[in-house]
Amino acid sequence: MGNYDKLFEPFTVGAMTLRNRIVMSPMVTRFATRDGSVTQKIIDYYTARGRGGAGLIITGGAYMDTK
Repeated sequence: MGNYDKLFEPFTVGAMTLRNRIVMSPMVTRFATRDGSVTQKIIDYYTARGRGGAGLIITGGAYMDTK
């Protein structure tokens, strides 16, 4: 890999260890419902990104019901 060897090494942030240093930044997918609820399409989208190799995924906007 040459100059990119560090990119694929594990990295620790606090108590969390990432499998590599590849970070997916948040982006608007427009896969949520109109009220911002999570859908199966969002779950599938982020699952695929994780399987694709990202060590850390920062999700886009969605709402949580804390009741």
